[in-house]
Amino acid sequence: MRAQDGASASFAGLIAPLSMAEFRTLLRTRTPCHVNGPAADRYAGLASWNGLMDALQSGVIPVRKLRLSQGSKILPAAFYRDANGLRATSLEAVMRSGGSAIV
Repeated sequence: MRAQDGASASFAGLIAPLSMAEFRTLLRTRTPCHVNGPAADRYAGLASWNGLMDALQSGVIPVRKLRLSQGSKILPAAFYRDANGLRATSLEAVMRSGGSAIV
């Protein structure tokens, strides 16, 4: 895997501090896991904001698969989606206020 800035990134490094066995168990049981890391921007080199928005707006990532969370709670989809698809301004507002996107 290559990070956006060209640096190599190992899978073990991406899932740390989980071990490969712990990750596989969580994946197999479809158990969500939140791990506090040392730096809030530790994955920043993997994808850009523009890349995420392009993927959502082009359908590469279906908007119906997007989940937003804030304060450890999943937000209702109606907050950031409507009949026309993604409400980008709502998504941006959640992200600016410390929310997370789950795709």
